[in-house]
Amino acid sequence: MFTFEVGMGVVMSTNDTSDTGGIVVARSSSVTSENSYLVRYVSTSGETSEAWCGEGALKAAVESAAVSENSTGAKASKATTRSSISSKEPTMKAVRIHDYGDASVLRYEDAPEPAFAPDEVLVRVVGTSVNPVDWKIRQGHLKDMLPFSMPFIPGWDVSGIVHAVGAQVRRFKPGDAVYGRPDIARNGTYAEYVAVRESELANKPRTISHIEAGVLPLAGITAWEAVVTAGGVQAGQRVLVHAAAGGVGSLAIQIAKARGAHVIGTASGGNRALVESLGVDQFIDYKTQELQDAGRNVDLVIDTIGGQVQHDSFAVMGPEAMLVSTVGDPTTDPARRHGQRAKGIFIQPNVPVLDQLTMMVDDGRLRVVICAEFGLKDIRRAHALSESGHAVGKIAIYVGQP
Repeated sequence: MFTFEVGMGVVMSTNDTSDTGGIVVARSSSVTSENSYLVRYVSTSGETSEAWCGEGALKAAVESAAVSENSTGAKASKATTRSSISSKEPTMKAVRIHDYGDASVLRYEDAPEPAFAPDEVLVRVVGTSVNPVDWKIRQGHLKDMLPFSMPFIPGWDVSGIVHAVGAQVRRFKPGDAVYGRPDIARNGTYAEYVAVRESELANKPRTISHIEAGVLPLAGITAWEAVVTAGGVQAGQRVLVHAAAGGVGSLAIQIAKARGAHVIGTASGGNRALVESLGVDQFIDYKTQELQDAGRNVDLVIDTIGGQVQHDSFAVMGPEAMLVSTVGDPTTDPARRHGQRAKGIFIQPNVPVLDQLTMMVDDGRLRVVICAEFGLKDIRRAHALSESGHAVGKIAIYVGQP
């Protein structure tokens, strides 16, 4: 009786004259009525391919190979190590960083296809995006907090297709459309494939493309946690959203409006039409107007800029108002008055929030704004746009076919 485990090498009889080596790379109980296994085959020329095999068919193929070997006096081998099958590891196209620095350190190159654990999903990436945290990590600003081993793959938004699942995965099966914000401490999504924990993935919204879904997770979770979780917004409250045309700001406006808030948004005059289309009740052109035009009774400030903007925001806040910052710790700002509250946030993967965002998208209450789309090969240009500070909404990265 054979027992197959992920990572096990097998020798299979594929026809009357030859045997083929393979690796069991995933198991799923959802593909057919019996357990099924994703087997990566290795030809004599070193080329690899993959196929799902039912448990019965896989056992029969291995038994046939064992019989064939025994009939010639060879020692039957039901399981071997990966290295004994092939020394050629599967590769994919990815963007990797070998050292910290400017955009020139982003290398589009071949990289090993990721292995995945029993509780993980191997996702074929269709869309991802560039977030400011990507180039801050690339520049080395967060290396003490996130000490990556070189080389590493940046990018922490993903929308794509489940390619394979680990043995413990129950919520997804190959072919499912998923999206998420993977663990930022691991290799990211500037790649054709990424291994993501099942607990970090949600079903993709039905009504938008992978390119649109691929820009939503990180910014969407940030906006939700700023407005709802940390901000505790209530219907009728006055909410001030800085950088209202940005990736987080454009989503924060819509989330606050959906919860019944009166929303004030700041942006340059050229983005007025966009910001008003998202639902703001009052627009402030930061180039020509004073922040005090927002009044002095703001209940919640969403600050994605920091510095002087954060400092000035306390002057328009009410005595028990809250400021939530996505760019640092605002609690020590000397402008903060007695009773005013402040909190900095740094998000983690959050599937319950993704499910909320999915419902808003599919109900037509939330839309993503994309200012530019790049292929993975053009990642340096995408980073340059993000670093310029002039991106409106999100920057999308197209990786593969849906």
